[in-house]
Amino acid sequence: SYTGGSSMNSPGSASLYPTLLAAKFGFVVDNLAVSGTGYLAPGKTNQPFGSQVAAVVALHPDVVVVEGGHNDDTYPEAQVQAAARSVLTGLRTALPKAKIIVLGPIWPSGDAPQSERNIEADLRQIAVAGGARFVDPIADGWFVGPYIKLIGSDGTLPTDAGQVRIAQLLGPVFAATMAKVAS
Repeated sequence: SYTGGSSMNSPGSASLYPTLLAAKFGFVVDNLAVSGTGYLAPGKTNQPFGSQVAAVVALHPDVVVVEGGHNDDTYPEAQVQAAARSVLTGLRTALPKAKIIVLGPIWPSGDAPQSERNIEADLRQIAVAGGARFVDPIADGWFVGPYIKLIGSDGTLPTDAGQVRIAQLLGPVFAATMAKVAS
């Protein structure tokens, strides 16, 4: 829902952070995000992240962003670790030259539960071990303090302004990544 959109932001993809970043950096977005999913969480469409790896690989991207973990906090930690490792290993193996950016769970306040902090720590370790760039929205306080107002009335998902904030925070990450792609 953070990447694919929700009822908390405008309909369509124009207000979503991937589209905003694409406009800024001049790349094409193939957004395969499915609301409610995660490394294990199947969402309403029964498509946990692992089910999307082949579709991502078929696109032959230069950059892959995997954002998630928020929906996996009800699953056993070891199972989430195994699923995350499988997804990221599958992407790295099939796309050895692609730059992979892993976004940890995005939490709509400064008090993420321990289950989310465990997922955050596990994803950091798995991403770094696999040569991916890890971005930590919880540790970086994306939606704490005055930025909590950028979360919608559901108390969880970002508004259009929240999507802009995500794009702004990811801007330097993408600038560095795109520079590596160009070289």
